Amino acid sequence: MRNKYIIFQISASGRLNSVFYTLHRRGLLARFVIDEAHCVSQWGHDFRPDYTKLHTLREKFHTPPVPIIALTATATPKIVTDARDNLKMQNSKLFISSFVRDNLKYDLIPKAAKSLINVVEKMKQLYPGKSGIVYCLSRKECETVQMMLTKAGLSAEVYHAGLNDNLRVSVQKGWLANKFDVICATIAFGMGIDKPDVRFVIHYSLPKSIEGYYQETGRAGRDGMPSYCLMLYSYHDSIRLRRMIEEGNTTTGVRSMHLNNVLQVVAYCENVSVCRRKMLVEHFGEVYDEQSCRNSKTPCDICERQRKNQEAIRLFDVTNDALSIMQCLPRMQKATLKYISELYRGSLIKKTSEQAVRMGHTKLPFFSKGQGMTEGDALRFVRKLVIEGLVHERLYSIPNQTAAVLAYAELTDSGKEVAAGRKQAKVYLHIVTCERKRKNAGLIELSNMNTVSEAQALKERHMVKHGDVFTKCLQDLTQLITSVAESSGLTGPYSIVSREGIEQIAALLPRTNSDLLRIDSMTQIKITKYGRMIMELLATYWKQVDEREEEEMRNQLDKLKSGEIVMGGFATLSSDSNFPPAPYMKPLGGGRGRKRTTPGFSSGRATKRPRVTAPSRGGAKPRGRGGAKATTSGAIGARKNMFPSAFF
Repeated sequence: MRNKYIIFQISASGRLNSVFYTLHRRGLLARFVIDEAHCVSQWGHDFRPDYTKLHTLREKFHTPPVPIIALTATATPKIVTDARDNLKMQNSKLFISSFVRDNLKYDLIPKAAKSLINVVEKMKQLYPGKSGIVYCLSRKECETVQMMLTKAGLSAEVYHAGLNDNLRVSVQKGWLANKFDVICATIAFGMGIDKPDVRFVIHYSLPKSIEGYYQETGRAGRDGMPSYCLMLYSYHDSIRLRRMIEEGNTTTGVRSMHLNNVLQVVAYCENVSVCRRKMLVEHFGEVYDEQSCRNSKTPCDICERQRKNQEAIRLFDVTNDALSIMQCLPRMQKATLKYISELYRGSLIKKTSEQAVRMGHTKLPFFSKGQGMTEGDALRFVRKLVIEGLVHERLYSIPNQTAAVLAYAELTDSGKEVAAGRKQAKVYLHIVTCERKRKNAGLIELSNMNTVSEAQALKERHMVKHGDVFTKCLQDLTQLITSVAESSGLTGPYSIVSREGIEQIAALLPRTNSDLLRIDSMTQIKITKYGRMIMELLATYWKQVDEREEEEMRNQLDKLKSGEIVMGGFATLSSDSNFPPAPYMKPLGGGRGRKRTTPGFSSGRATKRPRVTAPSRGGAKPRGRGGAKATTSGAIGARKNMFPSAFF
């Protein structure tokens, strides 16, 4: 039985345990391999109770210890930490290949009545007769979408938990055999499926988490060929998901975690400025330079627009307007986000206008403050308050309408602190200012609002979060640049980088050249000349920040396990700003995304030192599920071409 993988599902079977004990006594139990290891963590997107029993492997087979390998493609640093603890694998190694799927094109469009039909026509032209998946939120939605696709001329079938086992197997085999093109499925479909030539994955409804979205889109293009991943976005879908979560039978901590997962997806969708691939990859702790996406053959929709200069996007400081809305919110009864955005723009339909006048809402300080914004901008602004944890929406069921729900805005505890002046918060919003997209009057109104640079906005947040790190780094950085200026015969440090620029570097601790290029007064020539020495100095401070964030992460996990609510504890993706990724894949020098292995997940005795090879940034063409092929020996094993691979 040596060097064989035994795939099993842990159960209470005494016979199965007896077989394992016998193999162990005879020295024939080489290792345990746990696939989909993120399912071990109840804070993960796909927790499975059976996986919680796997910790007994370490307890039952310890003399001599049997090596354990846990594999997953979608574990964030927090889930890695939690799963490692649950599996009793504290003394282990973590091996990671890149999360970058550079053959996938990520796109997002608003969900409207004819959106799907328009997309179907596009898929028929780009990928005639090719395989695809459309993910839906419910069984009924699967069936509705399947009928729409069939009517549009695509052969499609449904797959969901409501089908009997035989029918599900039949549908799955038919799709794998190319008997029909598209499968309309809930998230029940896909686990263990490895069809290499899936050309498109469409999310008709909002996924439940970033991890789930990454996993589901990852079923496209496993042959390395260009493939298309599209999200049809409707904010209302997040309300549907929230209702399902709040009505679920879970603990308060788990419910809080799932609600934050939904907010992360909303932030991803509301974003209009940050590379989507960067947001996805950095969610899993890997540093990514968005310039790679912008220059690729499959740029995301954000990078493609920026590459073609189709949009002029500016960042506005909307803190004062946000504060005004928060201070007025307690005086408004049962106000929806849409109604608040209409008041903010001063643009009300007849019905709501009469209500606003009657309730005195047209006299509120924030009324008509945002008249330079489009309807979409104003909605993104008020939703940003939800994403930032300052406002939340309380859900109310409508009597005699089981599927209907209303969402009214209320201040969170944090929002109340800010509104009362006991706590400070900065709110920024990216707005498309291209003249082709808005009237001159709107541009004039926007010109009266405060604009800031990306780096300025981020500096405000980061210098507060790690004040002591900022102060020490600023001192060392100023000393370094002063020394360089003196040796070069320049007048002073600010002839190389401005005072504001040095402060921004110390606050943001940029890890890629693209991030460094955003710094005030930095140019590509300066990065070429001084970038390496700046990055080498920052490396020490990256380590300090990573260690603090890892400790904070563990504290959050402990609080969740004890049932405490940790709203915002699992950091929500910002829809406007590039925050440093969570700590487990950091570049070594130069900020070019090289990876190092850190204490993590592989446990057991190795006859040789394990080795993992991974492609350099933008290097090798992906094979199979991804661009990394791991080779290991002894106690550490790997499946060929698994992507991405985390070996614990």
